[in-house]
Amino acid sequence: MMRRIDRYIIGEILAPFLAALAFLFTLLFAMQMLKGIEVMFGSGVRPFDLARVAGYLAPHFLAMATPVSFLFAVMLAIGRLSEDRETTALAASGISPWSLWVAPVALALVIAAIGIGLGFGPEPRGLSSVRLHVNELIKRNMAGDVKPGVFYDTLKDITLYAQGVLPDSREFRNVLIADERDPEASMLVLARGGLVNPRGGGSMLELLLTNGEIHRASGPGQDYAVVTFQDGALDLQVDEMLRKNRFGLPKEELTPGELQQAAAEARAEGNHREARIFEVARRKRVAAPLASVVFALCAVPLALGRRQRSRGLGAVATLLAYIGYYVLGRAGDVLGEAGRLPPMLAAHLPNLVFLVVGVLLVRRTLKAEG
Repeated sequence: MMRRIDRYIIGEILAPFLAALAFLFTLLFAMQMLKGIEVMFGSGVRPFDLARVAGYLAPHFLAMATPVSFLFAVMLAIGRLSEDRETTALAASGISPWSLWVAPVALALVIAAIGIGLGFGPEPRGLSSVRLHVNELIKRNMAGDVKPGVFYDTLKDITLYAQGVLPDSREFRNVLIADERDPEASMLVLARGGLVNPRGGGSMLELLLTNGEIHRASGPGQDYAVVTFQDGALDLQVDEMLRKNRFGLPKEELTPGELQQAAAEARAEGNHREARIFEVARRKRVAAPLASVVFALCAVPLALGRRQRSRGLGAVATLLAYIGYYVLGRAGDVLGEAGRLPPMLAAHLPNLVFLVVGVLLVRRTLKAEG
């Protein structure tokens, strides 16, 4: 059964933790939207699309924001206990100094378990889904950017003209398409109606046409052919437009099982560097969430050693600790991908360093308390 003091400390940590987590999540989402502002605020985007993108990105942003939010919350909560002399009162009541670590570490383990769970499914699936959905939005924006009576030539070697456009349904009336993708066989398509299907596979945009004809010239001095059709479909390559998609990351879109399979395939092809990249990424699905645990070990003694009216120093210490963790994490990635460290050690390098620092800080604090 959890002791009353542990419940009290957890309550003190949870409030600033949730507040910091909400702030960082909002900040990360706003930064991501600004990075993809050309897409996310296009003519084909509806409010529901923004909500879907936020839902897809939520597991990834939570995984990113949770460790630093927890570090800040522990620094703030334990620091307040120290400033208000509550830690002195606990010691006078005969409560062991070790009690101050029980609740933060226990809460950190729960948060780490949730983070590992996110990394094994919701996070990669969400990133994969957001990339596919944003691709659809880009193609939908293209359909909405076609104006009636104006030639649209953003697509490479394709010119599109529509006499009338219904933006809500993406329907075109009296369509003209000049297709010069094949210089040896240019093509002119005329149709009474057209409908854009942004859900075409991959980087394809499907244009469904009705009641039209195709004019095709195979080259100088060759026959000129005219073909009529009742219903037809024209696939337009829009990979140039899809490069605007700044959502999703290749490694992060793979589950640990898929990363392991990708590493095995790369190793079988003799690409050992790529195999190491996938292996390090797989190990970090467990290593990254464990940052909360080592942060708890370090944050408690740092907060206890803080002077009164120095809450600003707590925020600075949080920032410096997270920067140090990030730098060590990048160093581990580089060393692991270069083969200088085993993937497991490379992924856990910042955790091991902070664990050593945390143990030293704990020993020093307990010696001072004793």
